[in-house]
Amino acid sequence: MSMSTQNYRAVHLLDSRTRRDIRRILTSIDLELGSTLTLCGLITMVEKCRQKTLYFEPDTMPAPMTGYCIALRDVDLICVHPYLDSVLTMVVKLHELAHLLLNHLPKWADGTKTPSYSSFVNYRDHFHSSLHYRIRQESAKEQAAEVLATLLFARLHTSRAHCPFTIAQRRELRLLHREYIRLFPSVQLAADRSFLPRVLIEISDARHLLWSTAAATIPVQAGDEAEMIVALCDHPSFPDIPPLFDPPNWKNVDVLQYNLSVANALWRIRSSRP
Repeated sequence: MSMSTQNYRAVHLLDSRTRRDIRRILTSIDLELGSTLTLCGLITMVEKCRQKTLYFEPDTMPAPMTGYCIALRDVDLICVHPYLDSVLTMVVKLHELAHLLLNHLPKWADGTKTPSYSSFVNYRDHFHSSLHYRIRQESAKEQAAEVLATLLFARLHTSRAHCPFTIAQRRELRLLHREYIRLFPSVQLAADRSFLPRVLIEISDARHLLWSTAAATIPVQAGDEAEMIVALCDHPSFPDIPPLFDPPNWKNVDVLQYNLSVANALWRIRSSRP
């Protein structure tokens, strides 16, 4: 099944050359990996294109940063915040892979001065100026990488045969998304709530910012999060506070089920008010 770009509005934010590049990459992925698309398959394809080994590692970083990529002398390195939920972890990996597929990174980050992997990990803080962070999608390259990552996420999401959401669940998820976007508009790539994979990504991105601004050490209950969202939307001063805390660890949370629980609780709160 071809990965069509036609149903995703954010594609049209990009210039014609970038749109052609994305279509070319998606066609190549279809031809090489077909219906067997997996993250491992994408990694192998990137390594083949770049003729370099690709490493993934966890690394802490301040919000709103969720990941980064750097082209080292001997490997390409992608680092992901260790406490992200499963949706955001996957999307960060795909976003950084997209940068590599789109040739946004040179073979070596700093020419002949580029460190090896062993030098970088020993003196990581010295190389921050060379890191390619996934952060607010303001530049053309960041937008392009996020669009391609979203399309790849949608394909992986479909290929894993997740149970489709009901009409009521989709309605509630879009309400949750709309409320989160009111709080954190910077996570929205395009005003398109019809493309559900993007809705899920932006919910996770906004939650990462929310709990980086609140002192929570463990994931809270869905009802508590819904109450907090309502309170903040009704008194929108909170998002101006800069992120101060490490977000709680969402690794072991079934984020899709949790989203449904928060969305349902939010729907009930909103429906009960005049």
